[in-house]
Formats: sequence, structure tokens, C-alpha cells
Amino acid sequence: MKIDSTFRIFAFLMAVLIFSIPFVSYAQQKPINKADIEAGANAQAIADAENDVNKTGWFMDGCFLNIIGVVMARTIKAPVPAERLVGKPPTYIFAYTSAYYQKQTENQTTAAVGIGIVVCLVIGCLIINDIDDGCIVGSGGGGSLFGGWCAF
Repeated sequence: MKIDSTFRIFAFLMAVLIFSIPFVSYAQQKPINKADIEAGANAQAIADAENDVNKTGWFMDGCFLNIIGVVMARTIKAPVPAERLVGKPPTYIFAYTSAYYQKQTENQTTAAVGIGIVVCLVIGCLIINDIDDGCIVGSGGGGSLFGGWCAF
């Protein structure tokens, strides 16, 4: 049985590839800095929470449910999508989830409270306008916020 030179070349290359894999994988590992992992996780979590929060929905909850909508915005937390955490180290997962929930709660509360501030300002301006017109004091202005009720 004769072994030709092509077989020897392929056998040599196979041996080189088999024995070089541990060195390549060792060379690709770099030292892990915990602060870098947490900083990257925090930045990614804040960006994801900004994109995931339905600000229009929470705005409507604050509009129609008032205080109940704000309490819901402070307490309800949507779970972090699992595909964002697959294959990550525990330090990354902890930093990501804590930053994500914090930013999510902040965005939901801001959206829910925003309508309350706007509504209070509008009603306050209308009431002040009615006081200036003499409606609430009792002079009976019919075209005010309170309509015909100002005739007392």
C-alpha cells in the first residue's frame, strides 16, 4: 500500500489544525473588567427601555385613570425580553435588569403624570379666567367654563 504526498499534506494540515485550536481560543480571551460590563449593560438597558415603553398608552392611562394610572405606571413592570440576556454573564444580567426596570418605571411615570400637569394647568387657567369675569364671584357670566351655573 502506497501513501501519496497529497495524503501526507492533508494529514499534516489536520494535525496542525487540531493542535492549534487551544492556542487560538486562549489568545481570544481577554481580561473581563466588571465596570466595563456594567457600563455597557446600563447603556444598553437605558436605550432598550426608551424604545420599549409605550408612552402613548401610559399617557392615556394617566389621562383617563388619573391617580390610579400614575400608581399603575409606578408599579407595573413589563419583563425584560429573555433574548437580550441569553449568553450573558451574571454581572451583565444584574446590571441590565436593574437599569432597565429603573428607566422603564421613570418613563412610564413621566408619561402618565404628563397629562395630569397639562389638565391641571388648563383647568386652573379656565377657573382664573372665570374669576376675572366675575362668574364664580356671582355676577352671572353665562359663557364661562361652568356654563349656566354661574347665574347664582
